[in-house]
Amino acid sequence: MKLNSWVNLYIKERHKIQKKIFAPKIFFFYFHPVGQSYTPLDVGYIMAKIEDSIKKRNVPLDNFKFEIIPIYFGPKYLESENKFVKDFDTKKETERILELLKKNKPKAVFFFLDNILWSGFWGVGRSLELAELIKKYIKKEDIFIGFQSYKITKEITHKAFNSKVLDCWIGENPAESFLQIERIIKKEKVENVYYDCNEIDNKENSAILQKNFFNQKCSVGEKNVFLDEKFPSPYLNGALDGFLFPVKKRKNFICFTYSSFGCVFGCYYCFRSVKFEKLQLFSPKRFFDEIEYLILKFGFSNFTILDDCFAISKERLKDLVEEFESRKINNPKLKSVKLIVMSRIEVLEDEERIRLLKKLNIVKIQIGLQTINPKLDIYMRRIEGLAKKLELIKKWLSQEEILFSLDIIAGLPGDDLKNFKKTVDFALSLNPSFVQVKRLYLNPNTFFHLRQEEFGIVAEDFLTKKLVTPLVVKSDKIDNIYFEEAYKYSMAIAKKNPEIGFKFLFKEEYFFRPDKKMMSCLFED
Repeated sequence: MKLNSWVNLYIKERHKIQKKIFAPKIFFFYFHPVGQSYTPLDVGYIMAKIEDSIKKRNVPLDNFKFEIIPIYFGPKYLESENKFVKDFDTKKETERILELLKKNKPKAVFFFLDNILWSGFWGVGRSLELAELIKKYIKKEDIFIGFQSYKITKEITHKAFNSKVLDCWIGENPAESFLQIERIIKKEKVENVYYDCNEIDNKENSAILQKNFFNQKCSVGEKNVFLDEKFPSPYLNGALDGFLFPVKKRKNFICFTYSSFGCVFGCYYCFRSVKFEKLQLFSPKRFFDEIEYLILKFGFSNFTILDDCFAISKERLKDLVEEFESRKINNPKLKSVKLIVMSRIEVLEDEERIRLLKKLNIVKIQIGLQTINPKLDIYMRRIEGLAKKLELIKKWLSQEEILFSLDIIAGLPGDDLKNFKKTVDFALSLNPSFVQVKRLYLNPNTFFHLRQEEFGIVAEDFLTKKLVTPLVVKSDKIDNIYFEEAYKYSMAIAKKNPEIGFKFLFKEEYFFRPDKKMMSCLFED
């Protein structure tokens, strides 16, 4: 290559580097609990889409510099005392965020209101508080402020836009929307991006008219058509490397990943019935590409699979096992992998499926029991009385030395204290490693939310809170006495069974005791 060509190439590359260094910054804020360390995958998939588009030069996103930034919140968990304490300094955290903004002067900030750990969490109040402070104290009048959440409702967005600090609300398919970041900041029309209340009112009315849960058909995506190209990996293209390097030596860190998006069941209370229309899979190759990448680059060995439908079919499990077995030949480190998955009772239908899970190094399964009241099985869209099959499932899991935990919901419409206590007693009789009891919360645009009057549901006014879980305070046959007694009974059971981990979320108190069997299984081999 001639000297002039080398000089021109050097100047071109230097210009690209300088352009990147001085590019306007876009901050992605997400809510991160101080007591737990997790992978912010929702934001990660957006970053992965952006990185992929930049590499393919599909859109001019290299005009900006994107950064993922946590907003920490309490309570803080004291591992030495096995309890949470409410000593987190929110004021100090607010000052940290404001100083960060003053120093970096981003072109735009986006608050991601949902929390990947638990779909009941919503940070709309805290985000509004911070947005108001940004407008007041950050001396940069053209800073653009956006919210991102699938939970778009009329009452919430009216308050947000009426605050005069919000420039846009981004709803469904945010990864696609953010590819048009320049147009968003200019307030040009972009699908699923809303700049005022009227746009959302029209969208919401249309969605409610079209939604018919009674006739909803559970569906699975087309066979052998995978999500790999549609959703680039936030791990494989390095979008989350900046987050992962600092946490790789953190004690008890468990890396999050997905094997699929969506859910085929559509429970009346569950946000997944709103967020996704059908189950779509990542290929076995993509799934284990991520696992291998995380093992080799960061040394992780413990993974939590966040989708509910990991074991949706034997055929799917056999494909995963085949991929896993072939890779272990070339990479012996895969033998040390330990996976935690979530499951419905229905999909753990026979002993063969449990054996396949064992071959995938599944060490624990989180199972949604919810209630053993057969009259309420319709809310989970399951066969009446199916919960009793857990006795047999427990036997199969014990044979394969796979731990399991159980989820219970307190306050489902039509429940009563007698059946709630029976559910807790039944759960304990199975000797799980962990039990989680959650007071029913009202997720926007779920069936319970759209039919509140029909079920007599009244939820807390979560518009006034900064960090919220829209807890139900009343429903058919459920009142405050029910919740008080349910909480007392749960606490009494927890005290009588110190060897079992417990997590309760009631209005009365948040209680947590670690799953010691799981922690021993993962970290003390």
